[in-house]
Formats: sequence, structure tokens, C-alpha cells
Amino acid sequence: MEQTVTYIPEVTADEFDPFAGPEILLVAPATEPQIEIWTSCLIGGNDANCAYNDSAAIVLTGAFDKAAMEKALQALSDRHEALRTVFSADGANIIVYNNPEINIDYHDLSGQDDEQNKLFIKNYNRQLAITPLDLTRGPLFKVAILKLNYDEHQVIMLMHHIVCDGWSVGIIMQDLSKLYSAFAQGEQPKLPPAPQFSQYAIEEIEASYGAEYKETEQYWLDQF
Repeated sequence: MEQTVTYIPEVTADEFDPFAGPEILLVAPATEPQIEIWTSCLIGGNDANCAYNDSAAIVLTGAFDKAAMEKALQALSDRHEALRTVFSADGANIIVYNNPEINIDYHDLSGQDDEQNKLFIKNYNRQLAITPLDLTRGPLFKVAILKLNYDEHQVIMLMHHIVCDGWSVGIIMQDLSKLYSAFAQGEQPKLPPAPQFSQYAIEEIEASYGAEYKETEQYWLDQF
């Protein structure tokens, strides 16, 4: 009979202070790629950490509903665990916060000319690129709204690669578009439930205890 082993992460009290940040929703094991990135940041310091800063920008022209966008960004964070995740001190576990309020960095540049705006955006993006994100305290997802003119805005999102890869960014951008469109029209978004990263991580660990995984592992060990 094949035995099913459910992984229960071991987290000690000194790995993180549950009262230091937002309310914790759950703790789950970090995946192997996440542990590799965490280790790289630990060994390489700030330079290595900053190398994993991923950013994406949305340019919006025409009427802009700031309140709807802020609501959409909060809903986006609430929808995806990865955007409200930090790591235990040893990098072995992810800690998912329970829908914390996101801080949005807002800049009204509408009083400047185009050249000044371009310079501001260039310097702003450069600052994002060279600022390391704290993997244990977070946030690992940051947002800024830039008002360039009355009919031109930019939404800039910064995400650490340890919680959001290129494929995930595409999903996030699609979800944000749908959320904003719904809120701007005074409607409730109708999106299917999003797959949650913690469940994927747990399933990955459980699979590593399975017979198929052990057979594959042994096969490659025998080859070398």
C-alpha cells in the first residue's frame, strides 16, 4: 500500500515575529526555485537581491478613475497569495499575510513638461531597480501611480522574482485590467477563483514523497 505523506512545515517562534507585521493567513513550504533565489540573495547580498527586481508598467490614456484603480490593485493583492507573501528567516517557508492593505505611491506630475516627466520616470525606475526588497519583512509587491497629465497615467508595479516570474506577471496584468474595468463601471468583478501558490508548494512537497518521484530520482542517480 502506498503511503501518503502530508508535509507540515516546521516553523519555530524565532524564525519570525507574528506580531511584527500584518496578520498571518498561513505558512507553507517554499519551493526549490524559491529556496535557490533566497540563497542567492543571502550569499550575493543587495546586488543579487536587486537582480531579481521585476517591474511592469501600464500606460493609461483618457479618463482615469483613481479610486477604481486603487480598489483594483487592492483586489489584485487579495486575489493572489504571492503578492502578499514574505519568507521565514531561514528561507524554508513562505508566510502569507491575510489581505493587508497595500501602500500605493502616488505622484502628480501634471504640472511638469514632458521632458521633466520622462526624467522623473527614468530616475524612478532606476531607483526601483537598485533598491533591495526585504524578503522577510516585505512587501515584495509595490505599486506606484503616476499622473503625467489629466488624461495620461502610468501604473508601475514592482515584484520580486522570488514570488512572481514572467508568466505570473502576464496573469497579474490581465487580472488588473479586468478588475479595473469592472470597478470603473461600478460593477463587481466576475473572475474565477485564482490558483493559490501555497497549495502548489504543498503539492510539490507531497509529490516528492511519492513512489514515482523516488523512482525517477533513483534512475538519474544510477546514471551518474
